[in-house]
Amino acid sequence: MQETINRLREQPKEHRTAIAASIAIGIVIILLVGWFFFFMHGLGKGDLEYTRQQQAVDETLDQNVLGVQASSSPIATSSAPAAGLNGY
Repeated sequence: MQETINRLREQPKEHRTAIAASIAIGIVIILLVGWFFFFMHGLGKGDLEYTRQQQAVDETLDQNVLGVQASSSPIATSSAPAAGLNGY
């Protein structure tokens, strides 16, 4: 390995830059391919549906913390002040 590095140091700067760019591009491609397979594997397990359910739970909790009653319309029907926010 050290011998290879020493040979590269003897090369012109343009050649070293091209080799470094090729190595960096190769690493990025490997990471993207790995990420893609992990992402697709997660979709196959149903993680996307879990995320949607978790978002619904989070919205419900946010509404309960703010003292807003859940409604089917996008406009809240409650006129109760937000509890515990101290004017924020």
